Amino acid sequence: MDSLKNDDSINPTVEELVKATIPLETPSGPQCYCGKSRDFSIPDFQCSFCYKWFHINCIKFNIGKALPFMTAYHFMCKNCNGSGEEVFSRKQANFAVMSQTAIANLIFKNDGRVFFSTNSDIIPYLEDHWEELTTQPRKTNNSWYPSITKTLSSGTLFKKYEIENDLYVSLANTDLSTIGPDYEKFKALTSTLKTNISKFGLQHSSSCEVEAPVAPSPTVTQNQSGDERRRKAQNSSSTAPTGSHLVTNEDVNAFASISTNNSSANLVRSTRRNAGGLTSVGSAASLGEEVKPKLNSLGIPIDHPFNKDGYRYILVEPDRNAQGRKLWDESEFTAGKPIPGLFYRVCNPPQVVLSQNDRATHLKLSPESQLAVTGDKGYGSIRATHGTHTGTWYFEVNILEMTDGTACRIGWSQPLANLQAPVGFDKFGYAWRSILGTKFHEACGKHYRPMVNNFAQLPVPDSIKKLTESKKEDSAPPPVKKQALESINENGLNSLVEYHWNPLPETYKDRPLIKFRNCFYFEEKDEASKTEKLLRILPGSKIEFFRNGEPMGTAFEEIYMGTYFPTISVYKNATVLANFGPDLKHLPKEKWPEVKPMSDRLLESDVEQSLSDLVHLSCNQGLVESLLKKCMAQHI
Repeated sequence: MDSLKNDDSINPTVEELVKATIPLETPSGPQCYCGKSRDFSIPDFQCSFCYKWFHINCIKFNIGKALPFMTAYHFMCKNCNGSGEEVFSRKQANFAVMSQTAIANLIFKNDGRVFFSTNSDIIPYLEDHWEELTTQPRKTNNSWYPSITKTLSSGTLFKKYEIENDLYVSLANTDLSTIGPDYEKFKALTSTLKTNISKFGLQHSSSCEVEAPVAPSPTVTQNQSGDERRRKAQNSSSTAPTGSHLVTNEDVNAFASISTNNSSANLVRSTRRNAGGLTSVGSAASLGEEVKPKLNSLGIPIDHPFNKDGYRYILVEPDRNAQGRKLWDESEFTAGKPIPGLFYRVCNPPQVVLSQNDRATHLKLSPESQLAVTGDKGYGSIRATHGTHTGTWYFEVNILEMTDGTACRIGWSQPLANLQAPVGFDKFGYAWRSILGTKFHEACGKHYRPMVNNFAQLPVPDSIKKLTESKKEDSAPPPVKKQALESINENGLNSLVEYHWNPLPETYKDRPLIKFRNCFYFEEKDEASKTEKLLRILPGSKIEFFRNGEPMGTAFEEIYMGTYFPTISVYKNATVLANFGPDLKHLPKEKWPEVKPMSDRLLESDVEQSLSDLVHLSCNQGLVESLLKKCMAQHI
């Protein structure tokens, strides 16, 4: 064969091509479960992990019809699969792959002859072994013959000579031992994955036995473009706000380190953009100019999804304590898959202020200070960024503008309280109204005390503090809270206390991660009606309001257990200003020595959130490797 030159001016004769041969050598060395070497006379399959070859007779998986030298498949032996089972998947073979397999088998069966006629040898072989070569339906006529000829003429896999209106073809590389699946493109990945599987162990069971669920992932094929994968990712999140979608690896190309007041919040930004506020390929951003999210002076995004329609959105930042991010990003099998929330954590604002997104959409919030709010049309509510579950806490509100026909309420509410209604409208909130000084809970108004221009309020859950200090369950991780919530009807009040007064907040790491205007958020689905049925009274708790430092007396006693946030409701164009401390005008230290301004919750909340995240990570060691394994199984 070496004497044959592919020269357009001097073509070899048919006799020379037919006589050209190569020596056939089968590689020696142990392969397969049986320890024997390869045998080119029977089909064998290469494992994508260990790269050994396994005889079809030694494989228990029902592969079906097969031929030697097939390449359009993916195989994992039982020794490399953590479950101890073989995994096999056929891929769609095109004409080039089919022809390569056909010519390789013709070479072996003809004792090393290397050139074969397209019309007399290759096409008949393809027709005789169509079902073994491809999953495509068999062609009913010869209309595909020209496609085969064109493939053989232009493909880099082949060496060819056109003689006497026929195309004689051989393989460009006649070493039959090199024919196999193209595993080289993820060889580095499988090596890294095996190292991590060995290190962490897929069979490792955490003492907490907790595993975060995987967000629904769109179907991805190797031939899909990046735009197709992004469209499928967007369509898979029907609940996300306009301009958002489930986050995939393609959305994360850089982390933006955004400085805040005495704090650094590492928000994620993307280098792709579309009509919803995302960056597109080929834009200035993708060429080096990164698009930064719009932030106010506190480092909080100005463009954000609102909490509404039964969904809440929690701003996140990269969790540097989470392991396995590099492994996930380098994996071929995670392309287009939603990124696990494990890699991110809740990003608390650097100050206790009114929330940008935890408010009714028609309320106008001062963009810089986030302390003044103005109403528009009907009632709407806004909550503070930080809440409290234990202790005695205080904040003040100044009424800056209130004309005839306008009104406001101040109070405390849990996260599930309706923001499109005034605080005190449902079971999750308690309020004091400016008109007639009425107090409200569950939309039931009762006379309390008249309100004047400057007022403040104080919840006094002192017995809550004593209760939690005596409970050992305080150190339990968030999954314990979920279990307790589900078993309240069986275990009664004790389980409810265990659920509500665990000081570790929710991590949200098992929730879907969405992208909105270059920032990432956890998406939480509210179940207000279900939670409402589980509410229980906390004995000894109460809320008291003040007017210019003068106590108005207890407004509510025996309130429902839960985490409460300072809440303001505004009707029409009234404007109020919140003050969460530390500089307060009427902090009632004399009556309540243990009282603290809400600004003191800043550090406590950060510590609680960090502890909760660390507990979650500890209980989910090995989760990334497990998810990678699932992605690989779906891919093949």
